[in-house]
Amino acid sequence: MELTINVLCEELPDSPPDPKHTLYLGIQRGEEVIEAVAVAQAQIVFAPSFRVAPLPGDATNFLGPFAKGTPTQRFFYLSWAIGDPAGNLNKIGRTKIHLSQLRWADVERAIEAGRAPGVRLALRDRTGRPTFGSITGSRVAWQI
Repeated sequence: MELTINVLCEELPDSPPDPKHTLYLGIQRGEEVIEAVAVAQAQIVFAPSFRVAPLPGDATNFLGPFAKGTPTQRFFYLSWAIGDPAGNLNKIGRTKIHLSQLRWADVERAIEAGRAPGVRLALRDRTGRPTFGSITGSRVAWQI
């Protein structure tokens, strides 16, 4: 079975202090960052698709090129980059989004209903910069 997740990126960071550079956000597929978008709007949306399978204890195993980690601790990455005046993107860090909140029963219901679960992410830290590392707590809101 396959499941697409709507990833809504909000509360985006401020632009880099140097006006010659642009901040970008993309999603990591395998080792490649794709769909990099300049952080110049209020929201950025990604829609990665995963193959899914049940695990014991109502857990879900996420598979495919976006999935990282062990079967019981899957996640995906959003990657931050700075664009220079020549158009080159230089990766500066990643944000890890854990998938363990999506239980198998919820995944099955979503697939049967033909709807994609969503996750809303607040990606600006308290200093106005990109959030790096695992994102948790009130900064992540799943809609199943």
